[in-house]
Amino acid sequence: MKRVLLACLVCLTGIWAYPASIPVSAQAPALPDLYPELHTYAVNATATCATAGTPVALLIYVHNAGPGNITSANITISVDGPVIAVVPAVYDFSAEGYYGNIYTWDTTGMAPGNHTIGILVNDSAGDANPANNTVAQNFTIVKTPPGMNIVLDEAVVVAYITESAPGFAVITGNITVTALGGEAMDVTLGSSVDIGWVSGISPGRFRADREGRYAFSVCVTVPQGMWATNIGRVQISANGGTGNDTVRASAVAVVQVHPYYRLTLHSNNADIKIPPGGQAVFDISLTNAGNAQDSFEIEVANLNELAAKKWLVALSANTVSGIQPGEYKRFTVTARASDEWVLSKSESTRIVIRATSTGNRSTSLVFPIYVYEEGSNPGWYNYYTIDIAVVLVVVAAVAGLLMWRKKRKAVGIKPGPEVKN
Repeated sequence: MKRVLLACLVCLTGIWAYPASIPVSAQAPALPDLYPELHTYAVNATATCATAGTPVALLIYVHNAGPGNITSANITISVDGPVIAVVPAVYDFSAEGYYGNIYTWDTTGMAPGNHTIGILVNDSAGDANPANNTVAQNFTIVKTPPGMNIVLDEAVVVAYITESAPGFAVITGNITVTALGGEAMDVTLGSSVDIGWVSGISPGRFRADREGRYAFSVCVTVPQGMWATNIGRVQISANGGTGNDTVRASAVAVVQVHPYYRLTLHSNNADIKIPPGGQAVFDISLTNAGNAQDSFEIEVANLNELAAKKWLVALSANTVSGIQPGEYKRFTVTARASDEWVLSKSESTRIVIRATSTGNRSTSLVFPIYVYEEGSNPGWYNYYTIDIAVVLVVVAAVAGLLMWRKKRKAVGIKPGPEVKN
């Protein structure tokens, strides 16, 4: 079973290196005849080529051609002549067979170019044919690929907008280029926003002729009226290429929409006529015209002035809460005039309603409503008829005149003495 597994591993991949011929030793038949085979494996590279710093697996098979048994074998590994390791061979005491040994070669610091890996196996008891105890294989180390990464000055930026004007968010950062190895790198930049906002990046393209940092900026346009809950994720990408290498880098920034606070007040009937001492009820709609959820405090701004005139004004609510952008809520204002008797009245009373945003208390709006009193007390009096008070005054005046004339007639006026010529 062991031989089958080893044979399958040998067939998978890699480059085999072994002596050209395996002569049968006749000098010491009791000694083993050892010879190695070498297979190389490198992560993300070919079997005979790896980037500097990439670990390379050396799979070494020690073969005993017999007739003697292996007693204590060592494997000596060298690169370009100097020995880098001596490791004991893995084996059992069978007369013949392949035995796999894995050694990891650290290529950090290896200069680019061709290198020779040498393998030597020795049995402490001797070898029937020492001439075939070595094997060598050429291996190429390539230079470290160029590196590139993106670092943002701020990963989260804010855009300030209004209901009528768009906002702009600027994202800045640097692209760091490393390990150019004397080559130049052409870098192409790009940006996009996941929710469709327009973005532009500058520069869109540049040549990195040295290792170091290169600045860039991205401008994102946020449409007017966007809700504060909208978040744009900006994908920033950089693709760089030299003569033989391609490298990529990316980063993500977040654009938040700054809330703004607005409101409107509206009534279908902002002026109501009542008789003196009557009552008016106003139905008012408050709309959240901002871009964030908001609550509003409501008050009668000139309440003291109205109280001095003996008006009674009441609100159905002092606060309206949790209004989403674009939504509205209704409240009522009930106003009752003074019921003091007035001979003939025709005047307008102004009631000022103020609503203030709790999200930003500097945002408030005043809304005047008007009550017109017309007529005389009591309240049942029909102000479309002639004023009773006027009639009473006229009647009293006529009656007085008649009584005066009657009294004068009753008393009489005596004639004076006759004058003779």
